[in-house]
Amino acid sequence: MKKQIQDIAFDLDNTVTVIEGCVDTLADIEVEFGHLREGMDNAFDKGDEMHYYREHHRQVRVLSTLMIHVMEELKHSSGKAAELTQTLFKTVRKESEAASA
Repeated sequence: MKKQIQDIAFDLDNTVTVIEGCVDTLADIEVEFGHLREGMDNAFDKGDEMHYYREHHRQVRVLSTLMIHVMEELKHSSGKAAELTQTLFKTVRKESEAASA
């Protein structure tokens, strides 16, 4: 039983690390979108929207694709973490009940 708990804890730790990486990447995407918006606002204020359109469009495509992949990974890892947490609690409860009996 102890080995099973160790394995679950190890998997949970790895999954949380992936989630933390996704959160860091999402924070970076947020910063990049802020820079992009600032650049677009500046281009609009100067009347240069069309001059910067291709550059801004490329940045939006890249950030959008990155966001899709990060969100998929985050959803998957979040679900896995929830399952591992439930498995850990059930295992600990079973062990506790067995020790009490």
